[in-house]
Amino acid sequence: MLGAGIGAPVRNKRGAVAGTVVLLLILPPLAVQAVSETARWIPTTLANVVSGVETATSMGAAIGAVGLWALVPAVIGLVAVTRRDVV
Repeated sequence: MLGAGIGAPVRNKRGAVAGTVVLLLILPPLAVQAVSETARWIPTTLANVVSGVETATSMGAAIGAVGLWALVPAVIGLVAVTRRDVV
């Protein structure tokens, strides 16, 4: 969902792939270095909490945050496609 949400508003395939890589692999470590409290909310930590490997946050909060990581780009992509494409 995250990749599709990023790929929908970006018409160029390379740009969509680059945006997904930046959002998943480059920005989270930078956010953790800037503000250490964000380490609990990056996708890797959230996936570990959901799978039972870590206990950084509660299971419900982790599932909700993973949902937001997927839902926010999906809604942005849906809005962009709806406004751009003529049916």
